[in-house]
Amino acid sequence: MYWSVKWTSAAWAPTVLALIMLLMAFGGPVWDWSKWSGGSGLSPTVRSASFAESQAVTAFLWATIGAALSSLAVPRTQEIVRTGDTWSPSRKISIAIVTTATISLIGFLLGQGPSIVRKPVYGEFDGNAFILRVFWPSGLIVGLICLALIAVEKNRRLRLLMLAVAALWFLATTVEGSRTAVAFPIVGAMLIIHHEISRRRLHLPMIAAAFTLLATAVVVFSISLLSRSIPHGILNLPNVVGVTLADARASTDSYLYPLKQLASSVFVSFPIAEQSATYEVGLDVLVANANALPGTAQPAELERYWPYEWVPLSFAGTWFDAAGWIGQFLLFGAIGWMSGKTAHNLQRSQFQTLWFVPIYTAAMIGALSAQYSSRMVWRLVSIAAFLFFVSFLLRRTRQWEGLHNGDQGKGPPEVPDDGARSGHSGRLTSSRRQLAGVDRT
Repeated sequence: MYWSVKWTSAAWAPTVLALIMLLMAFGGPVWDWSKWSGGSGLSPTVRSASFAESQAVTAFLWATIGAALSSLAVPRTQEIVRTGDTWSPSRKISIAIVTTATISLIGFLLGQGPSIVRKPVYGEFDGNAFILRVFWPSGLIVGLICLALIAVEKNRRLRLLMLAVAALWFLATTVEGSRTAVAFPIVGAMLIIHHEISRRRLHLPMIAAAFTLLATAVVVFSISLLSRSIPHGILNLPNVVGVTLADARASTDSYLYPLKQLASSVFVSFPIAEQSATYEVGLDVLVANANALPGTAQPAELERYWPYEWVPLSFAGTWFDAAGWIGQFLLFGAIGWMSGKTAHNLQRSQFQTLWFVPIYTAAMIGALSAQYSSRMVWRLVSIAAFLFFVSFLLRRTRQWEGLHNGDQGKGPPEVPDDGARSGHSGRLTSSRRQLAGVDRT
């Protein structure tokens, strides 16, 4: 994977997917360490199997191998993606992203309805269910893209607008009680760290800001966890925050308590995948859930960790059980290659600044497949497939790239003009040849 990323930055997408699967394969000891914190919906009496005998380890490792090898198949792109002080994304692209993120946020709030203000029961909403499905989780991805573009946007007003929209998305997911809210401070911290490393400097205020954001992610996770048992929403947020901090101070683990909750919530995927790999969910059920059209989902009860009816089975485990190691290898290899190829195509398009979007989708597919059932995972795969096909429509041709990089030899053959045919000496100029080549492309 290291050599793949060195070869082309487009390989980051399958690499991130492989790293997530590899991390989950070694999650057993972390689950045993953190399970008594109550951070997951699974009983702490459930123990993780030993590494040598675990079916979950086998399932995650085959997914890792498939995604890792797919990174080797991602073609290299000419270095036309520029970063640093001399480059910024197109103003039209920035405005389009901000507008889409804003519309998605409005759609998400309309789908939630008035319950977003004061929500007595977790998961309850009284808005339009269809609108909510349209803008969730796709709107979350656009919100994270908006946050990431802050790092390269040079227009101050657009940068502040992006920050405001991302902050509103963060607030909306927090008051809704969604664990995905932790993605915003984590991405913010990663952007700060990347900025400092790229400039080869370490400013203490910036490093402190990055660690503050990481600590915020841990606290926000505890808030989302507590929201499942007490009234929440915008008006109840101060009370939820106060109870969360009070519980942390009262715990014997003190402020390590929220970290254990976060760890148990993430690595509960290990015992869930262990059960999923032996649950014998039919391949027909998993394939049928790949149909993204409304009303085509199979009964959710088929993918539940009984007797914990609120705990879904892990798609990584059920797919491994149904399709075997070859199916696991091929599926995650295909997802990894598709994400890497999408990034490669975007790097060759006029939307170069969005080449990192497949990294987001690959990371979300990896995280959800480790802990959620097939329907949710296939929805993210559908989004990734849509981006994959669109990227082929957006990419520039090799002839355009040759002209862009000053290589005129790759353009189409010169066609003599009427003057040349009649014996006159008039010829196309070099600039007109380039323009002619671009028009034909």
